[in-house]
Amino acid sequence: MSALVDNSLASICTINQDSTRVGFNSSELQSGTNNDEEIKKSIDRMAISKLRSNLEGRCIGSGYVIPGSLKMLERSNISFPHESLQLYYCMEVKYEYKLCNPLSSGAFFFLVLDFYLEHYF
Repeated sequence: MSALVDNSLASICTINQDSTRVGFNSSELQSGTNNDEEIKKSIDRMAISKLRSNLEGRCIGSGYVIPGSLKMLERSNISFPHESLQLYYCMEVKYEYKLCNPLSSGAFFFLVLDFYLEHYF
């Protein structure tokens, strides 16, 4: 659990699972080492990093993904999709994350500040 979530938010947060396809180009895969176990760990780290940069700290359709909550549960072997016209490798990744959605449990008020407002006046 992230330090940003305390026990008072437990009623509006849920643990969700999803899966997606994560892609790599050939230069990203070359950063692995010669040892097979280290290559597997390196690929896992790259996949988690890509998922975290795309999901954590953002609002997705069903709520806000808490930073630091994403965990990879499993992944497929790396494949080369036939429909790809570029040198591109991919794998299916199943992951888990903590999602907060205050609107599902009641009214919530937000204050939106526009920091660029001073540039218009």
